[in-house]
Amino acid sequence: RPGASRSGPHRRGVRSRMSHGNTKHGMWNTSEYKAWVSMKQRCLSTSHAQWADYGGRGVSVCAAWAASFEAFYADMGPRPAGTTLDRKDNTLGYSPSNCRWATPQQQACNRRTPRNSKTGIAGVAKNKRDSVFEVYLMRHGKRIPLGRHHDFFEACCVRKSAEARFS
Repeated sequence: RPGASRSGPHRRGVRSRMSHGNTKHGMWNTSEYKAWVSMKQRCLSTSHAQWADYGGRGVSVCAAWAASFEAFYADMGPRPAGTTLDRKDNTLGYSPSNCRWATPQQQACNRRTPRNSKTGIAGVAKNKRDSVFEVYLMRHGKRIPLGRHHDFFEACCVRKSAEARFS
């Protein structure tokens, strides 16, 4: 009705605050809480745009974190400025032993192998012309060459060494 006052949860501005009303921690508007919600959506919600790259590939969220933001925050702690949630091993799910707050530089070194990779190792490509393995690292959107090697194992070692230096 025009002119009628609104009361209850439908008052202007109250609904958005109430959607998080059952949070006990009071952190629903923090970057840590948003990272937790995003993690759960990517892995558990089939309607999420990135579900195919996470939940669809079998990336899971440990039961404690899926059930409780408080458990997630107790394990991860405050998010340092300039970092985001990262899985140390991208073949495993989100859990205390596999997650960290990482810088963009650390995350650039921690990518899964591209689908079209012929070697199965990110940053190691076989040059068809002269049959050598070219090793590279992506930093700040640029491809940094690390050398050319005839031996695949040697090329992989160079790549892993570079990852450790730059992470």
